[in-house]
Amino acid sequence: MKKYCLDPKKEEDMADTEYIFFTHMSDEVGRLLGRLPKTSEAFITQEIYKLAQRVLKFCEVPLHILENTRIIPYDYPVELNGLTVTAKANDDGWFGSCVLLIEEDGRKAGYAPRF
Repeated sequence: MKKYCLDPKKEEDMADTEYIFFTHMSDEVGRLLGRLPKTSEAFITQEIYKLAQRVLKFCEVPLHILENTRIIPYDYPVELNGLTVTAKANDDGWFGSCVLLIEEDGRKAGYAPRF
């Protein structure tokens, strides 16, 4: 099982993955959130989470996207089985966008879907 996946493009990318991170909202992200593997845990920004809540409430869309989805807060490190992920707000024009600082085994990497 893969430990994490960043911004998957298709359902196959999420298969056998423990943690899935979505760093912005788009049509494909909306589609993929409705098809999360039951064994995975997805992380989205608070803006995306609020939008999903509104869609579920007011549009009566029968999605269960919030069952295994958590908010990844800005500027607060989240510990996940030896993996530390910190989200930072991003202003690249995408709704709910963030960049991630990922730390594992003493190594650090930054991730941004676009600059």
